[in-house]
Amino acid sequence: MYKQSLLLNLYSESNNQLLIKNQSIIESLIPISVQKYYELLLSNPETTKFLTNELVENRLINSLQTWLTSVLSAKQEDEIEALLKQQRHIGQVHARINVDMSLVSEAMIVLKNSLHQGLLDHPTADRKILLVIHNILDFALMNINKVYFSDFTNVE
Repeated sequence: MYKQSLLLNLYSESNNQLLIKNQSIIESLIPISVQKYYELLLSNPETTKFLTNELVENRLINSLQTWLTSVLSAKQEDEIEALLKQQRHIGQVHARINVDMSLVSEAMIVLKNSLHQGLLDHPTADRKILLVIHNILDFALMNINKVYFSDFTNVE
């Protein structure tokens, strides 16, 4: 219930309006941001345990782009549980394949910085959206990490 109330605050009426207002800009920035995310992950030798160029190209890029488009879109109260469920699933998958979450967290910084810079560079973007995106992505990563560590310690 606590997580749902946090998400309801993140997807408040005013934040939803900012997301709607900036949706086309956000969606135009997602592909390059995802590319930078996976470039960082694939440049680390530790990721070869669970990532290949083929897997990234054929599946993960589209999955991350779809997830970002979804999470950075306006949400109503009846959509919150599905969003939490999706984040729990991501955490469980990461735990199952033993992804180093510090790498995911580092790559998330690259992703957020790319989105933020793109929004700052865009002449019509509302700057207030930066904090909304930052908070949404931080909450998502926090939730994914919590499930990951819970599942990972249960597996051990």
